[in-house]
Amino acid sequence: MRSSSSSKQAADNSRGINGHILTLHQRLYHALNLGTRCCDDKGPKWYYSDIEIQRLVVRSVDAFLDSISAESLQHQVVKESVGDIVGAVGSILASKSEATMRLASDVAVKIVRMIPSSMLQPHFSNLIHPLSSLLSFRELRVAISCASALNLILSNLTSKREKKVWEILKTTKVVGDLVENVKGYSTENKATEYFQEMASLLSKILWRWPPSRFHVWTDKKLFSILDTVKLNPDCSIKIAVMQLFSALALCGNGTNKLLEDGEGLVKIMVDSLDSSNPYSVQIEGLRLAQCLMTSEQGCSKIIKLSCDPIVKAIITLMSKWSLDAGKLAKDQMSILVEACRLALITRWEGDHHFYFWKAGVDRVLLRLIIGNSDTTQQSLHSLSLQEQIVKLEEVFDTDVLLPLRPYVWDILGCLTANCMEDFFPKMHGNETVFNVLVVCACMAFVDSILTSRQISQGNACHSSESEPASRAVLMMIYSPSKYISSKARFILSEVLALKGKDYVGYLLDSLKAASSGNKFGIPSNFRLVISLTSLACYSALPKYQKHVIQHGGINILSSFISWWFDNPVHLNRSSVAPHVQSHFSGRTCCWPSSEDWEGEDMLLLFGLVALAELINAEDRCGIFQNQMELRAAFIRDLQEICINNSYSGPRWDIILEAETSGPSNQDCSSCSISVLHLHVHKVILWPSCEYLRALFQSGMQESHSLTIKVPVCWDSLVKLVSWFYSGELPRPISGCLWDNLSKEEKLRELEPYVELCSLAQFWLLEDLHEKCFRLIVSILDSCQYLSIKIIQMAANLNQWKLVEVAAEYLSPMYHHLRNSSEFDALDEHLIEIIRAASVQFSQRNGHLVTLT
Repeated sequence: MRSSSSSKQAADNSRGINGHILTLHQRLYHALNLGTRCCDDKGPKWYYSDIEIQRLVVRSVDAFLDSISAESLQHQVVKESVGDIVGAVGSILASKSEATMRLASDVAVKIVRMIPSSMLQPHFSNLIHPLSSLLSFRELRVAISCASALNLILSNLTSKREKKVWEILKTTKVVGDLVENVKGYSTENKATEYFQEMASLLSKILWRWPPSRFHVWTDKKLFSILDTVKLNPDCSIKIAVMQLFSALALCGNGTNKLLEDGEGLVKIMVDSLDSSNPYSVQIEGLRLAQCLMTSEQGCSKIIKLSCDPIVKAIITLMSKWSLDAGKLAKDQMSILVEACRLALITRWEGDHHFYFWKAGVDRVLLRLIIGNSDTTQQSLHSLSLQEQIVKLEEVFDTDVLLPLRPYVWDILGCLTANCMEDFFPKMHGNETVFNVLVVCACMAFVDSILTSRQISQGNACHSSESEPASRAVLMMIYSPSKYISSKARFILSEVLALKGKDYVGYLLDSLKAASSGNKFGIPSNFRLVISLTSLACYSALPKYQKHVIQHGGINILSSFISWWFDNPVHLNRSSVAPHVQSHFSGRTCCWPSSEDWEGEDMLLLFGLVALAELINAEDRCGIFQNQMELRAAFIRDLQEICINNSYSGPRWDIILEAETSGPSNQDCSSCSISVLHLHVHKVILWPSCEYLRALFQSGMQESHSLTIKVPVCWDSLVKLVSWFYSGELPRPISGCLWDNLSKEEKLRELEPYVELCSLAQFWLLEDLHEKCFRLIVSILDSCQYLSIKIIQMAANLNQWKLVEVAAEYLSPMYHHLRNSSEFDALDEHLIEIIRAASVQFSQRNGHLVTLT
């Protein structure tokens, strides 16, 4: 009979642990126990003062790691050892003993490579701090190993731990060290691997943490060095440089800096897109181009420099693919996805649209939809529209390129929305190819309605192309090109007649459910977007307008729009079209808004488009003829608003002056007034502000005055006028610029919004007050140290709600601050408000909390 120890060893062997591993585990802990172990919030740590013991520990860790397999990593013996292994190696690295650094740094790389990230995450901080502090170690092999380990750690870091890791990286001044290391590469003839690891690590930090970008894109010497290094033909150097440029381009200011030498950078980028390069080089080139053209401004600059080569490169990469046994290689799919992402620059205006059509983009898109069969494409040319629909149904849902469909529809929609009025597909290619492309889009449009219906009924189905397809059809219907618009309307009518069931009732039922007030019956945002987009398309077709009206479309859309104004649903397109998110989505800073044309109010926009079409259709039928008097009265009211002025100067303008003095206004083309001022149309102010409307109608002297003095500073006035005209409140500096402002500079950025809160309350501008209030609170949420000054500002302007909120942010710190000089500027009443908030905070949390 076997002994109990033999049985245990057999059980261990079955789980991947053998006697050899157990022996090495025992030796490991024998070596570990020669030091002192302690624990803190970062986990276990070991301390060794003797160099020989350090060597023994590192070698024991190395031997233990070499013995374990992927299977044995799941054993409890190994899992329980991870914290001690990381703590010991981290402690030895922190000692910076030259005798052990090379071996310890190599073992650190092995730890990060071999042990699963999920097991290492809780112990990362024990490694990150010492590794970061060794990036400038005099022995290059050690510095390279530390950078390599940090690269692996950051590649697998979860967003939950980003804040903690960034605090460590700031403490060890990693960004500054890495910048100096990159600058030292070319001047000191260091190894290629050194530059590759340092530049790659710097790019990962810049990608994850926007505050790090400011100190990099403002370093002139670094850019001078990179201008030289980017010419290096080594592929690994090219990739590292492009990754670094891509990370810098996530910052709008960084992009502007990069494009100061636009021609050189764009040439490197375009050359990397050549299909003769390795896939890894092409991928990085595509991502760099995406980052540089994140906004319309960036796209415009690059298109002016190199439009034709960039478009040709995109078209080539979208075309060069082939199937092997009916499958597409993974690297080919990656290239296609990134090339299609870059082709979305078609959403911006510019000359590149002409070059896309000239390069045969319609043929490329059609091939990505119906596959690689030239026979199929050729056979479609001779078929009628009805026969084409039947033929296309055979290949429409069977192709392996389905993941690319959302991009195809977006590219098609953007191209057709940016055409000239006289655009005709035959100008650049085969008219039949384009028409077949439109047929495919209309078929996908019908499928999108069915998809949204299946989702609402709880059925699982592929829905990724639903929103892009319906959106593309809508954009074609409203294309500036008369040919595209009429062709899309005709083909959609035919497809609906042949393939579409009567979906109008279902689409309108979705809107009725949303506006009914029954929370349980409200459809998903996805379903609402599809329903409204579809109705906007239906309502643009003369053949279906009457049908929609007969189903109560006008009343239902009107009710939905009224419901939306009471319950506004603001959507980012990414919430219903996940494909628009990329690996750098949400990581940009200092860029102007680059939202799609529908913004966050897409539900309202599509609803209004559909309603306008139906009302116009009714009007053509003469149903509203008896309301012509009401329309005439409305026009007279508008005219009265516009011409109700008794002063000279620019017609219908009011001059607004800020209360606080400022530099003279020498550049006004409308008048010779020297004081800083703005000319504002009375017709804009009249409907936007009850206070001003009452002032204009009062008959008092102010109602006839050319000038209105506004009790705010100049910066506040500029933001106020912008809000009057656009409905949007200009935001303060953001991104890496904000993060690198001093406390006083941040307060100066916020002061206009506090002023506008007060003015909005006095002028009865509730929406403006709410926007300013929310903006201030959102900033205080991440910058609580600004709360004391904001309390003083708000109190001076009688903004007591803002005072209370700022006091809430200060409440955890009250017991620390009450004896400091921070409260000296506050009167007793304000200090009492903060103290009361602190008491409530303590009661909610069951104890007093202090923050240092």
